[in-house]
Formats: sequence, C-alpha cells, structure tokens
Amino acid sequence: MKRLALFAHFDRDDRVRPHIVHHLQALKALGATVHFISNSHLPESELSKIREWVDDIQLRENTGLDFGMWKEGLARVQLAEWEEVVLTNSSVIGPIYPLEPIFERMAQAPCDFWAMTESWMCLHHFQSYFLVAKKRVLQSAAFKTFFESVLPYTDKKNIIYSYELGLLAHLTQHGLQGSAAFPIADLKVSLLCRLLLAVRDGIRIPPRRRKKGSLNPTIDQAQHLFEGGMPYIKIEILRNNPRGIWHAQLRRKIRQNPLACALSQDL
Repeated sequence: MKRLALFAHFDRDDRVRPHIVHHLQALKALGATVHFISNSHLPESELSKIREWVDDIQLRENTGLDFGMWKEGLARVQLAEWEEVVLTNSSVIGPIYPLEPIFERMAQAPCDFWAMTESWMCLHHFQSYFLVAKKRVLQSAAFKTFFESVLPYTDKKNIIYSYELGLLAHLTQHGLQGSAAFPIADLKVSLLCRLLLAVRDGIRIPPRRRKKGSLNPTIDQAQHLFEGGMPYIKIEILRNNPRGIWHAQLRRKIRQNPLACALSQDL
C-alpha cells in the first residue's frame, strides 16, 4: 500500500509537543510517507524532534489553516502515484488505540473515502481532523478541483463553512461514496446509557440541546467515542471545555489510561 499522510500542524507557542511526535510515529508505523506542514515558526530545536518520523517538512505562513496546508501539500505530489492519502492535523491527541485495525476495517468498507467521525453540526459532514481518500477519489477530478479552490482564509469559521462542511457534499455529488469509521448511528444507544448511568450515580448534567442537528460527537459524545475505541480526543475539550459540556467521566477515563494521560499532559 502506497500511503501518503499530510499532517497539518499549528502551535500557538511555536512548539512540537509530545503528542505531535506520537501522532507522527503512529502514521509512520502505518507505512505512510509522512509530510509535515506547519503554519508555526518552528526553530530547528523543535524540528529536530520529528525529523526521524517524517519524510518532508514544509513551513509556511499562517493562512488557510489545515485546508490551506493540505492544499499546498497535495499540490506538491502526484496523486496518481498514491493508493491512499491521509489528511490529519494537530487538533487532537492520539492515537490512543492502534490505527491498523481501523484501517483494515475501512479498507473492506464499501466507500471511496472515510473519516473517523461524522457530525450534524449545521449539516451532515465528515470531521476534518482525520480524513482518508482511497484510490478512486485520488483519481477523480472532483478531489483535485476541490482543493485547488481552497482560499487562504485566516478565520476558522470561514474554513469550516466553506471546506469542512463542503467536502462530503462535493465528493458525494460527483458519485463518490463516503463513510465514517465511528458513525453517529452507533452512538444513539450509548447516549441513553450515559444518561441512565448519570442518574444512577446522582450526577447532574448541565442542560444542553440534544437535537440531531446540533450533535458534534467529538464534543458531545467524547466519552463514548473514547470507550468505543475511537483513537483521538479533541484538544479543545481538555483546554477549553467548549459549551460547558460535562466531561468529568471522560477526564477520569483519561487519567486511568497511561497513554492518554501522558499525551494530555503538555497542552
């Protein structure tokens, strides 16, 4: 399998943190050729941490966020030479569980591209922290033209609405089939279980919307994704606790998992 991984990196303090090194090591263990693309101003003291695990390093100005970095990375390779391309970024810690079984399972799935998770925030889309394009997508004009159209936005909302929300729809409209490794449908029962356990344990969950249209599983269902083997945790949960969502049990689970605990230390 000729697999290329494009890793989009940004760090507000111009650092390569330990969880980034771990992520790159895991991609390399998949047999991937790893291209590291960063919008940060990284000194050699930081780059030296990753040179063993990457095949190419690209440093650029902080425009376009992850889609801008992937656009530049894709423009520098011949897509026809690859059987699979992984697009991932530094917004997560992990993998906490091995990636190989997930890739083996999704290789057999009847899809042309896949993501770890899907979301119904705003509209149905694949979450862009981990996307995988198979050969049929890489040979399509749709994939190429989509990334050629990416503009160097600096506002995260523009990136999300223009590209993260649009990629699934664009590829689907061109006859390409997508799938999620950990689909929302598999989490419906776990949400009920979570509520029942919370009632049993006398834990108060702050009120929040639970409409399908507002569901972002990496935030709303982070604990059950973690327990179900999804190998990544969004860093914003650990840093910011977005929307004030109750994550006490997830944090307890992280502390009980040596790898997850270690990767979450230096954020």
